[in-house]
Amino acid sequence: MEEIKLSSTSRTSAITDDFVLREKETVRLIFRPILVDNAQNQEAAVKGTFIYQRKSRNQQWEDHKTLNLSQLKSGEWVKLALNSAEILNLYRHLGDLYKIFEREGIPSGRSRFVLADEGLISLIAADESDLTQLLNREPGNASALLSRLLYWLSRIENPTQVVESLEQLEINSLQQLSGLVGITTLRSSLEIWEHNKYNSDEEFWQNILSKYSFILSQIFAHPVVIVKGKAYVGGKDMANIGGNLVDFLARNDVSKNAVLIEIKTPQTKLLGSQYRSVYSISSELSGTIVQVSNYKRSLEHEFFSLESRSEFDIESFEPPCVIVAGNYAELDNPTMKKSFELFRSRLQGIEIITYDELFGKVRLLVNLLEGGISDSDAIYDDEIPF
Repeated sequence: MEEIKLSSTSRTSAITDDFVLREKETVRLIFRPILVDNAQNQEAAVKGTFIYQRKSRNQQWEDHKTLNLSQLKSGEWVKLALNSAEILNLYRHLGDLYKIFEREGIPSGRSRFVLADEGLISLIAADESDLTQLLNREPGNASALLSRLLYWLSRIENPTQVVESLEQLEINSLQQLSGLVGITTLRSSLEIWEHNKYNSDEEFWQNILSKYSFILSQIFAHPVVIVKGKAYVGGKDMANIGGNLVDFLARNDVSKNAVLIEIKTPQTKLLGSQYRSVYSISSELSGTIVQVSNYKRSLEHEFFSLESRSEFDIESFEPPCVIVAGNYAELDNPTMKKSFELFRSRLQGIEIITYDELFGKVRLLVNLLEGGISDSDAIYDDEIPF
């Protein structure tokens, strides 16, 4: 939502933020409006000035040297051209200021106005039966509206009034709202998984796991937070090339110890060819193991140098490594499952978890929050042969 901020300069005038009409890298054209209480004509409530600005050496916008039009000589003239989009933006912005003056006059002190369309105003005025009809008729749009509203509330500069309003709600209402938002987010991640099980685009999964970072936290028994995606962990040579970028740098939120997470895709092969009565590990998975081991070594060797230049509160005490790759469902016979389990259970300092196992944990969490886990969702030890 767009905001307009006003600061009164007298009982009859107030200034607001400059409105940018045109902007390039080093120059821009703005309109600087002033809201006025015009005693001669109440409808003429806005005046202002067009100003060219240049960006200074310290990257701040400064008003360009003005030209006094009253000093123009015969034959001299000045042309200020605005294109249609600029005229439209100026028209709309001035219209908003006129509406504020019509309803509020000149507010004293500092004020902030949020621009809302008629549809939103109607929604705010709706009673419980109207909202129920909206949810029943268009549940998708209602969920999108709630998500946008919560996002906006989280980003406003002065949340005091919002907090005070929420404090007036019953505690059960707040708990239900919190639970609804949490479950909705979890369900959204599961829907993404169901529709993208065969997606082999690694960048897609990097973006998804960045957006839903709580999914990765399901791997660990202790609280973990994602510090940075595509994090540099050292490794450049004297020519300043060859740097190592781990997909996710996380940390134990209690001990601050680093955790390295490397992801592949659900389509990454876990096993290679059959060797007598077992299967070998695929070259892609074994290569990833060597890769994340190299990242760990690089971080440990260069940690003090990296930490001194970093803003992150993090330590490096034999940091554990996690690889998210493949799909357990591809292991379609007991021998394949046995080979994979024997291999990953004997890795030291590196854990391998498949995508369906990861999202299976999310599904169990959804069931738990919704009131229980059914027998079909439970995990039994005998499903993993040894």
